[in-house]
Amino acid sequence: MTIFLVLLAGLLLLLLSPIATSYFLIKCLVFKQDCRPWFFNVALTIDQAINVIAAELFNDVLLKTRQYALFGYPDETPSSVLGKNELKNNLSFLGRLLKTLLNKIDPNHTASSIEHDEGTQSK
Repeated sequence: MTIFLVLLAGLLLLLLSPIATSYFLIKCLVFKQDCRPWFFNVALTIDQAINVIAAELFNDVLLKTRQYALFGYPDETPSSVLGKNELKNNLSFLGRLLKTLLNKIDPNHTASSIEHDEGTQSK
């Protein structure tokens, strides 16, 4: 049953995203609304989904050990987890590379993205 729900949710996402996005953009243009909050919310939602979907991959490839904050918590972003592990010097080479890239795009991104009230510790 769980796999069915995942497949159904994925199908709905693929089918409705282009329609809903187009509708929203047209509505923004016609009514001259500020679209930025919607874009931020969509980006945050995608970021949090990636944190869950890629948790095992990220935990294995971006971290040295599973002793500190782990990827996979549904209400946390990968940037937050990277920031927490950066403080503990627990990022692998690829983790440090990703952190550096994010911080080049948005200075101090991983540190300022830390959500202290979210996340999980090692299992």
